[in-house]
Amino acid sequence: MTDSELLLTAIKCTTLSDLTTTIATYLGQPLLIMAADGQLVSHSMTPVPTIPAAWLQTTATNQAFHHGTTEYLRRPINTFALKPWYLFVAQTKGYPVVEAQLKLVIEIINHFNERYAVNPNQSEMNSLFAELLAHPAQTDVTLFGALSQAPLVAITATPLRSRPNQSGLQTALQTALPSLPLTEDAYQNLVGILPATTAKFEQATFAKLAETYHYTFFISEPYRDLTKSRDFVSICRQAFKAAQKMGPLAPVNLTQAYNIYIILDHIDNLDLLRNTMCTQLLALQHYDTAHHTELFDTLYVYLENDCRASTTAEQLHLHRNSLTKRLQRIDDLVHIDWDMPHKTFGLRLSYRIFNYLGH
Repeated sequence: MTDSELLLTAIKCTTLSDLTTTIATYLGQPLLIMAADGQLVSHSMTPVPTIPAAWLQTTATNQAFHHGTTEYLRRPINTFALKPWYLFVAQTKGYPVVEAQLKLVIEIINHFNERYAVNPNQSEMNSLFAELLAHPAQTDVTLFGALSQAPLVAITATPLRSRPNQSGLQTALQTALPSLPLTEDAYQNLVGILPATTAKFEQATFAKLAETYHYTFFISEPYRDLTKSRDFVSICRQAFKAAQKMGPLAPVNLTQAYNIYIILDHIDNLDLLRNTMCTQLLALQHYDTAHHTELFDTLYVYLENDCRASTTAEQLHLHRNSLTKRLQRIDDLVHIDWDMPHKTFGLRLSYRIFNYLGH
């Protein structure tokens, strides 16, 4: 069986037993899958050999074990399980297993597990996640398996209607993303965590669910320490509050876009912000009002395009010469030194503060 034939056959498998038989045929070797507690999950051999308990320890470093004349290759299966699984493939000197084939097999099993949620026990994982949010310092994060080792993002789903179908959304999320630990926070939002790479590729899924169930999703920046999940969930909530002030909410939002507004929410002296950061922008706004110009918006677009004139002119539907004249007029009014990065950074920050203060 070739790699392509394996992939085509594996995608049609709907049970782990069928998949195990297919993989055994592909490798030309018997195999079995064992849980860390000694439970036999699936196998393709008769009789089934007894796997020593030492082989099922997470601390075991050997990737191969000998049993009589047979060597068993041992590989962990990344199923985000509370109880890890291990794949054991028999091989002999005359019939060694090709490492590239073994790697492909593990990827296929992992994909199958995520697709059908055969492992882990989702309710158990959800309960553990709720415990983590409530008592991060006391929760054993190693129970999250591979989730405790990958860069993560926190995700919140907040209803946009007064009577949301939260149970429907939760079921849809668990069906679409079986490896997503999910619980409800004190504010009745759904919250979860996912590997950052998974979240990146599933944004279209979140967007579709957001529109179907009338929710908005916020996704945090990546982090590695599982015990910090509560902090990143909190950032998602704060980003939601900031986004509400700024305008219509998108179906899926990245908290990175609202970090500055979260920080501003913790500053008490708003007059200080207004007097130190917004005076130049106010001058442009007043000039626009008096002369019916659009210098304020022109400068904003120019800065957001990293001072690229051609991109800005195209976005504003201006001739390049017209843009140059506007920028010169802006410089005459507020005296911008474009060669000083801290100056342009300060102006970009000023626009965000300006919007935050609601001028």
